[in-house]
Amino acid sequence: MISLLGSLLRQSAIRYPKRIAIEDKKKGISYKELDVESDVIAFYLLSEGLKIGGRVGLCTHKSMGGIKTAFGILKAGGVYVPLDPKWPPKRSAFIIDDCQIEYLFINSSYVDSLQEVLKFSSSLKCVIFLDNPLEPSSRLLPKSLNIRFLEKIKKTPIRKFPSLKPDSIVSILYTSGSTDQPKGVVMTQQAVMEDLIRTLQLYRLIKKDRYALYFPFSFSPSLYDVFLMVKIGATVCVLPEGTTAFIPSVKAFLKENKITFLRIDPKFLINLTLHGAFKRGELPYLKTVISNGSKLPLKYAHSFMDLIPKAKLYNEYASTEALLVTSYLVKKGRASQKEIYLPIGKPARGVKTFLVDESGNRLAQIEGDEGELYVSSLSLMSGYWNDPETTKDVLFKKPFTKGYRTVYRTHDIMRIGRNKDYIFLGRSDNIIKTRGYRVSLDEIESVLESHPAIKEAVVLGVPDEEIENRIKAVVVLKEEHLLNEETIKGFCRDYLAIYMIPEIIEFRSSLPRTSSGKINRQALLKA
Repeated sequence: MISLLGSLLRQSAIRYPKRIAIEDKKKGISYKELDVESDVIAFYLLSEGLKIGGRVGLCTHKSMGGIKTAFGILKAGGVYVPLDPKWPPKRSAFIIDDCQIEYLFINSSYVDSLQEVLKFSSSLKCVIFLDNPLEPSSRLLPKSLNIRFLEKIKKTPIRKFPSLKPDSIVSILYTSGSTDQPKGVVMTQQAVMEDLIRTLQLYRLIKKDRYALYFPFSFSPSLYDVFLMVKIGATVCVLPEGTTAFIPSVKAFLKENKITFLRIDPKFLINLTLHGAFKRGELPYLKTVISNGSKLPLKYAHSFMDLIPKAKLYNEYASTEALLVTSYLVKKGRASQKEIYLPIGKPARGVKTFLVDESGNRLAQIEGDEGELYVSSLSLMSGYWNDPETTKDVLFKKPFTKGYRTVYRTHDIMRIGRNKDYIFLGRSDNIIKTRGYRVSLDEIESVLESHPAIKEAVVLGVPDEEIENRIKAVVVLKEEHLLNEETIKGFCRDYLAIYMIPEIIEFRSSLPRTSSGKINRQALLKA
């Protein structure tokens, strides 16, 4: 018996053995080859004693080797835990220890970063290089670590895969938390499989589709979209690392690879529209484009559709905790001056949604109603790893959910628009979105206030049409201390991902307060 998601690859390898599964830097691998080579990784992990539910880390950029490794982890019954190579060492170290990761697959180019991570982590027992580094590179790592090279791993005689259940854990993906530590979102086999079925029904994807892998592995759309393509026997084309910094290169990639399916964040869609130098109808193969984010300005959506008239553009509302929730098919036409952002649509099939007022009562959901969105489906996370208190705050049963197992509280405020489509208004807590990332302002504040020269700090999300929010920090220094903007940003780089570092830093002698003594954030935003 092979794992539920692992069986997707095996089934497609049987049905389409010679069909190309992945293309990466003009090299392709067939479904049969991908199945066999991921078996090698699974066999190795099992021979090393990996137990069902054991967490295995993957630290690499988007690549064929990364996808192959992810399937090997799942086939062995392990739990996939992606680590972004660009994360600060302390963040990666926290995740490794929080999950008790013993096995880490990594590219040799990240050896220096791994050395820094190991200064703060003690859980790791084995490092497996996805490529073959120069011998001196591997010698830089502690001798206590077991060092392996993927290309030297031999296929062991193990033939029996572990038998998994629908509630077996597939992945733990870390996202910004409301505290100073990231939260690990736990997803099960059943949750991901339900989401795949729902997504296929909604977007009507077929085996002839060619998908451009845009998001890094640490984002839920990345590997889950790979599962989606593998399920139907389609082809995943890996967008080369660093390409997104040069928009014309992305356009060339989409054109040369005859991409039909693309999922990106709103910021990148805006950049494509403004800087792609498109000629109308230049991408004739592109048929489905999903903007994976809440706020997509209407004017850019229509400009994009003018450039690519044959494609269908969807504005999708999804989260790491609930996966696909709603989707809105953008209609052709011009934007009204009164309208700024697109609706996020109605619930996808199999998803139930509720708007709840500040008193916890379910709203009738008539046009104009505003409230916090609650979601119920079979695709919800099972909780936050090692964090029962936070889990209890967002996953629970409510009186109005008769017939549903669990409800997820999104902390997102919605309004009911025309045709009963949801319109996203913003976060109810102190988490914002910027550049397609969800960021906890509290987490940034905690880092700032940990600096010995900073007395007090508040971090704000300043609304911005192109990237949703720019991050601004207002800082009060302790007496007899001097800091400049660059010093603070440099300090933040040791603890925060680059997209979390404040763009604007303002120094004040004190912070404005409300009558209750709380920091007056609105006054700071208006300043």
